[in-house]
Amino acid sequence: METYPEMNARIKELERQLLCEETCTWKYDGRDCWETECDHLFHFIAGGPKEDGFDFCPYCGSSIVASTSYYSDYAWGAMTKIRQGGM
Repeated sequence: METYPEMNARIKELERQLLCEETCTWKYDGRDCWETECDHLFHFIAGGPKEDGFDFCPYCGSSIVASTSYYSDYAWGAMTKIRQGGM
């Protein structure tokens, strides 16, 4: 049986799919900015679209697809440094 957060996440994803089939890919540029597929830049103080609750692009209205390179390379490296007391 799924927990409430898991069911809520599934419902949110299904709603997103039903309401918006268009996507906008956001790529982390390595300098604290995100480049959007619709040709804009967005800066987050900390984290990225997922951490700040961004589901839709504020510029084009499409569902955001965040590049996995940020979450695998940049964020993971930062968390590793924090855990080791390096930041």
